[in-house]
Amino acid sequence: MGTPRFTPARLFADPRDFGRNSVATPVSPPLLDPVQAAWAWFQHRACLATFDQLYYRDLTVTDFANALDADVAWLTRKLHGQTPVSLGDLLQWSLYFEWSVLPGVENFEALVTPVGRSER
Repeated sequence: MGTPRFTPARLFADPRDFGRNSVATPVSPPLLDPVQAAWAWFQHRACLATFDQLYYRDLTVTDFANALDADVAWLTRKLHGQTPVSLGDLLQWSLYFEWSVLPGVENFEALVTPVGRSER
């Protein structure tokens, strides 16, 4: 199976909110199908946690990419929602920080964007 071709940042009216604005509200009606929206919402929350860890540790995205032996531009695209992240990416980030960046998924509601919850 190939790499998914969707842009997670399309979850928001302003794509710059992705991974950077914890109070941003997804667009309604959604621009992504339900699976993409859930994936994007999960990634957004993981990127918020990742940026928090970078800030807390006084690291730049370049520092982070170098530590992971990753391409800076590609990692930046993932963090800004320009390309989807994989579970492997999120686990690698968590192992690097020794702190989970994985958002909790205690129930179905944790996977649905706030807009998706209000439309149910």
